[in-house]
Amino acid sequence: MSTPARRFFILSSVVIGSLGAIAFFGFWFLGKNEIARGIIFGLVIGWIELESIMWIFPKLIASQSRLKWGLTLGAKSLIIFSIIGFGILGLKISGLGFIIGFSMTVFSIVVSAVWTGQSLEGKKE
Repeated sequence: MSTPARRFFILSSVVIGSLGAIAFFGFWFLGKNEIARGIIFGLVIGWIELESIMWIFPKLIASQSRLKWGLTLGAKSLIIFSIIGFGILGLKISGLGFIIGFSMTVFSIVVSAVWTGQSLEGKKE
């Protein structure tokens, strides 16, 4: 992974952790422990998703095979969705907390892009 991409990922991880800590402790102190645990679960899944994208995409871009793209991204999605399903249905994690935590991943990407001045094409503006 290139240095700007690694810096972007590190900044996104810091923003995810910071926002997650604020949301977690906010709900925890309000007595909403189930939602707070769901937020942590959503944050972890969002961070894993971000890490997998940062690790897989450079390898896929080098490949021109549609079959490789389909199998790799399909397998990644199946694994992530299985973990989410097991967490929400099997471990009875709060769905609302998961959505809040997972949404912070998207927000952290936007904040990191604005902070570093990255455009959607990966060029500095």
